[in-house]
Amino acid sequence: MKIQIALRLSQTTNAQVLRDSTYYTNAIASNAFFAADDLEQQVQSTVEATNNLRNSIDQPNSDAKKDRVKGCRSALDRQLKILASKIEDIANHPKIPDEGRQAIVHDAGMSLKNTPTPKRKRVFRAKNTNIEGVVYLEAPGGVLAHEWQYTEDVSGLTKRINLPGTSISSTEVLGLEIGKRYAFFHRAIISKKKTDWEGPLFLTVS
Repeated sequence: MKIQIALRLSQTTNAQVLRDSTYYTNAIASNAFFAADDLEQQVQSTVEATNNLRNSIDQPNSDAKKDRVKGCRSALDRQLKILASKIEDIANHPKIPDEGRQAIVHDAGMSLKNTPTPKRKRVFRAKNTNIEGVVYLEAPGGVLAHEWQYTEDVSGLTKRINLPGTSISSTEVLGLEIGKRYAFFHRAIISKKKTDWEGPLFLTVS
């Protein structure tokens, strides 16, 4: 399933696009998953275009101001489209399973175009606990067993660490670093059926 981002720039006022752009760039810049150099550079270009539009709007009214605002808005729209295309490329990477693509777009603060939602027979969840450095993983029951993995490589999703398998539908991951973002995976073991890994689910440990 290939996803697309909906920016709706033609329907967005200058005031709203300033808020949206700032929200996107802050969300991306604060997320270790979006640490690629070209994406960081695009964030900076988008921030610069945002500031240019904001500064042009703050100038005294004149015919020259109208032209400058129009030009700065057009430039910001172009930068936002480039930024969104880079997020789409990350979300649509072959290594990312279908169920993880939407979360990547939402982590960037962006919205999806209306696309059919794939049927998902099984889901799992990851959440912080009241114990520092401990994450709780839970999946639907009714299967023979469960396998679990996690990694701190939230960009390449490599070096995945296998956790002990469980017969119950939950487990805890201990000793994780506070403030670090991890990716978690789950696979249900079903009799006479090959199952795929679910995930990644991304969570910053608290």
